[in-house]
Amino acid sequence: RKEAEDLLRQSNERYNIVTKATNGSIWDWNILTNEVIRDNKRLETLFGYEGWESNEVDHFWNKLTHPEDWARVTKRRNKIFENTAQNYWEDEYRFLKTDGQYAYVYDRGYIIRNSEGKPIRMIGASQDISERKTAEETLRNSELRFRSLIEKGNEIIALHDAKGKILYMSPSVETLLGYRAEDRIGMSALEAIYPEDLPKMKMMMAALMNTPGGLGNEQWRHLHANGS
Repeated sequence: RKEAEDLLRQSNERYNIVTKATNGSIWDWNILTNEVIRDNKRLETLFGYEGWESNEVDHFWNKLTHPEDWARVTKRRNKIFENTAQNYWEDEYRFLKTDGQYAYVYDRGYIIRNSEGKPIRMIGASQDISERKTAEETLRNSELRFRSLIEKGNEIIALHDAKGKILYMSPSVETLLGYRAEDRIGMSALEAIYPEDLPKMKMMMAALMNTPGGLGNEQWRHLHANGS
């Protein structure tokens, strides 16, 4: 009995250390009884739920997960439950906080199965990834604005690597020079420059490659798709 008490004490100590070390809120779901035990302190810190008492998994996930995410999360989780070779579940979804706002959550759980492969328990942790998701959304919107500005402009915008191979060219190249943008990908940026102008263009590009953040200005003649 004393040995069992010591093992239990050590196990509880390890659990408390893990709880303090992680940024997430640890949970333990008994799938057979449909009850979930939460780490109340982290749950309060992350989502505002002070003195959380509900142990109903339906309340914790179903009622607090964003309605647009719930069906997808449930479908994926059930599919993993059915796959006896898979013991980890992970997903991202929106979780309702006490202030009425939704936090983006990354959830990951380890599935414990019985001898028949049926899931009987899952232990995991929820992490608030709202800052990361906001940064991703900001970057995505910035990229959309940037691409819209480039693709609707009247200037030819090109991106090429250090060897001069074209990686991107804006659609305006077709209006101004008669080439399809996709046909220019992989070609040399110097390929259609008028021979007499080629030396000064090579010099400018070489200087730019040796000057990070540098700017260059030059005038040259470029071959049109019609041969002019």
